[in-house]
Amino acid sequence: MLRKVLAALLLVAGCVLAPVAVAGFWAANEIVDSDRYAAAVGPLADDPAVQSAVTERLTDEIVQYLPLDRAVRGAVQRVVTSDAFARAWTEANRVAHDQLDALLSGEGGGSLVTEDGTTVSLDLGPLINGIKQQLVASGLTFAGRIPAAHPTIELVQVEDLAFYQSLYQWAAKLKWVLPGLTVVLLVLGVLAARRRSRALVWTGLGLALGMAVLAGVLAWARSGYLGATGTKGLDPAAAAAFFDALTRSLWIGLLVIGVAGLLLGVGAWLAGRHRRA
Repeated sequence: MLRKVLAALLLVAGCVLAPVAVAGFWAANEIVDSDRYAAAVGPLADDPAVQSAVTERLTDEIVQYLPLDRAVRGAVQRVVTSDAFARAWTEANRVAHDQLDALLSGEGGGSLVTEDGTTVSLDLGPLINGIKQQLVASGLTFAGRIPAAHPTIELVQVEDLAFYQSLYQWAAKLKWVLPGLTVVLLVLGVLAARRRSRALVWTGLGLALGMAVLAGVLAWARSGYLGATGTKGLDPAAAAAFFDALTRSLWIGLLVIGVAGLLLGVGAWLAGRHRRA
């Protein structure tokens, strides 16, 4: 009886820890690592929703100094759809990531973090010069007198800063610990069980259920993120594209583990039935 209880406790603990380990590993890779973050959001430079949001934000900024909406919008669109925008987008996201990292690690934010430390924004200032050059080349020479500006669009709003700082720091520390502990618990649970084929069935189903729960949490987080997105140029479609790009590897990971869990459970069940037969 004691062995049965021990095996059950180990398997339950491993299955409960699995989604936490997957989410923590993703956070340590995609959020903490600047290169992986840039690789995830870099392709958004070609996303129509993102280009539209950036075009609107830059146009709104420049028409304050040059009230020629059509001319300005055309120049902005040419810059935003150019190769230069892709480079500027990636670099701006790297800067924003570094400041988000500093904020969540407790080192303080930078110029792209609001004074209350709740919002991290993307600086579009480097694109202004390119737009001015486009306007001057089209004959609007006085556009060269447009002052330097740094329009921004919001990326992340962090309401409970202390809570997210704690999560962020623990995710970095336990990147490999939690996945390793999960595997150890599940293996020990199977080994401790008297009927290991049945233990494998419950392990597979437990992993699949854990990934389903993680998928539900991720969908809830996406809805909350879109609802909390500010109005500084990042419209719902662009916000959705940003969130989906950032969490794509997490979705892939939980789907792979969830399907593997189902296959493990079904395979162990079939194997068990064949042995009884």
